[in-house]
Amino acid sequence: MGKFWFKRGVLLAVLISLSVILVGCWNKADKKGSEESAFSQGEAGKGGALEDKVYSNYLKKNTAALDIEDNDKFSTLKLLEKDTKDKEIFLIGESHYVKDNLNVQWKLLKYFKQKTNFKYLLWETSYLAGKRYNEYLNTGDEKLISELINTKQESEFWKKLYEYNKTLKQEDKIQVVAPDIGNIDNNVNYLIDVLSLKDLPVDMKGDLTLLKEYKSYIETFSNLEENQSNKEKYVDTYLKENIEKFTTLYKSIEEKKSSYENILKEDYFEFNYVLKNLRDYIEVQENAINYVKTNDFAEILRIRDLKIAENFNILYEKLPKGKYFGKWGDMHTYQKEVLSAKGIKTNNFAAQLNKEGSPLKGKILTITTFYDKCFTSMSGHAELFSNYKSNKVMDEVIKSNHTLIKLNNNNSPYSKELKWDFVKDEYGKAEDGVTTDYFQYIIIIKDSESDVSINN
Repeated sequence: MGKFWFKRGVLLAVLISLSVILVGCWNKADKKGSEESAFSQGEAGKGGALEDKVYSNYLKKNTAALDIEDNDKFSTLKLLEKDTKDKEIFLIGESHYVKDNLNVQWKLLKYFKQKTNFKYLLWETSYLAGKRYNEYLNTGDEKLISELINTKQESEFWKKLYEYNKTLKQEDKIQVVAPDIGNIDNNVNYLIDVLSLKDLPVDMKGDLTLLKEYKSYIETFSNLEENQSNKEKYVDTYLKENIEKFTTLYKSIEEKKSSYENILKEDYFEFNYVLKNLRDYIEVQENAINYVKTNDFAEILRIRDLKIAENFNILYEKLPKGKYFGKWGDMHTYQKEVLSAKGIKTNNFAAQLNKEGSPLKGKILTITTFYDKCFTSMSGHAELFSNYKSNKVMDEVIKSNHTLIKLNNNNSPYSKELKWDFVKDEYGKAEDGVTTDYFQYIIIIKDSESDVSINN
């Protein structure tokens, strides 16, 4: 993700950025939901829930201490092997800015590449940022991605990926696919740049003028201070005016669709896709108004994830077929929707791809990361946090700082009831189904430092 998704002073930067970085730490099912989903298989305790010994016996056979050294030894990942055969998308869910994340993910990337020869790296960033990552992977020019890199671990990850990609055959090289909605400034600048290079008829020159005026309008508010009085000004003035101005611009371009197709030719798909991202951004802005009223990040997340899923489906249909490996904030990777504490559905990205009727139904694997006494630098400085909740049955099988647990093996109790007692955070909750409806593996990271800002 880029250093600044939106200009620093704009309040929506705070809203969207926080929805991204907190997205992986919001889930906890209440006791009632767990009891209602549980059922007995002859070893039930009170209320019909399976007894601890059922979980304990299962976990002893389905837990591995991970070797996360940068080598080609993958024996500690053998629990994953069965699920490499019939899946198309492999997702790692994380809480951002924990140092050990990218070490774990790099090991998994090499493992899944070896086992599945996945083609696409599904990355939590915008289409335009994804283009720059792909240019970097082709050229090694670090200037292309210098503004996109936040931390030292992230920088090291991309350098290693560039070197690794060079060892692969041309047809096997990894490409970045980035379906997030992106940055309002970058999207507008791209649209202006594309049209400025074309010999436009008068009516399309008018749209170019509208785009430039829209850019100036946005810049007027780029240094808006983030305090309570300005929040009200932002909602009452900028957000509403911005929606109106963009709607006028968008309608003008849409009315000339055939002209744009004729003038832009092979560039039309990308132009139209970025224009859609800009429209998506405006819809997220509308929900930012609701966020200010409710103080519930799910107001933003539920629209953003729907748009991410729409974008991915467009790219999935256009790109040559291939498997995907990606890492995202873990709420995005849940394959079943959860509710926020205030009852708002989050519309998780992976859940949208896993819906009935989707070509990817049943073809997604989710590995969610939980943290015990780790540090994160989400807020700009190191803070201790845990979203793993200590519990008897898991604690007894955790033997290292990096532990992989397979939840979906044969006769797994996690596939029979909703067991959520290892989730510490209280923001959201899983209401129904079973644990493996949401994710199929978990990784527990203990005692990690925070990732370090690239500027330190």
